[in-house]
Amino acid sequence: MTGRICTREGVCINGCVTYFIGPSCDRTCPTHCVQVPNGSRCSSDEICNNGCTLHNYGSWCENVCPAQCLSVGTGHRCVDNGTCKEGCIAGFSGERCGRIKQIDIMH
Repeated sequence: MTGRICTREGVCINGCVTYFIGPSCDRTCPTHCVQVPNGSRCSSDEICNNGCTLHNYGSWCENVCPAQCLSVGTGHRCVDNGTCKEGCIAGFSGERCGRIKQIDIMH
């Protein structure tokens, strides 16, 4: 148990130490939640409080932005639903850049 004060049954009554969650403080926050100084990365229901690390998205930051999303600068390639922010790299189209563009070859 990684709680501050816990009952004999293992329930932590004063909350968990940083990065641990659950009634018994036996689970950790998802690894792709943004870490902040002096605070937890996630809520007790494992939702990331401060967003996701670069190129991840979802409530638990469990998804990776599509590789076909265009990267501009140092920001995220996609928004919270996986839609590409800045469009697609060459040869791809669609909100998540999952469609391969047809190339017309003229002879």
